[in-house]
Amino acid sequence: MRVPVVGKPGKTGVPEVKEMQRNQVELVWTAPKDDGGSPVSNYVVEYCEETAFRWLPAGDGDAAVLGTRYVVRGLTENTAYKFRVAAHNKAGVGPFSECVAPVKVTEPVGTYAAVVVAINNSTKR
Repeated sequence: MRVPVVGKPGKTGVPEVKEMQRNQVELVWTAPKDDGGSPVSNYVVEYCEETAFRWLPAGDGDAAVLGTRYVVRGLTENTAYKFRVAAHNKAGVGPFSECVAPVKVTEPVGTYAAVVVAINNSTKR
C-alpha cells in the first residue's frame, strides 16, 4: 500500500501592486509551482511599515484569501509598506514570498472622480 506524502506548498511569486489608492493597495501574485501534493486552499497576506519589524495579517483575519489577488485596506496614506504572501494547503502554511519593495501608499496622480452632467437640450417652441 502506498501512502501519498503531503507537504506544505512552496513559495508564491513576489506580490506586485496592481492598483493603489490613498489607503489601500491591490496585490497580485502567482501561485507556487509546488503545491506540496495537496491543492492550495487559501493564501496568507501580511504587511508591515517599511521601518517596522512586525508583520501584520491583512484583512480582518476571518476571511480566507482564496485567489491570487487581494486588496489590503486600512493603510495610512503617505506611509511606505512591504507586503508578502504565503500559500496554505492541508499540510499547513508554506514559506512566505520575497517581499515586494516598499511601496508608499498615495492617491494616484491624475485620478479624478467621475462627474456626470445631464444637459437638457430641449427648447420650447
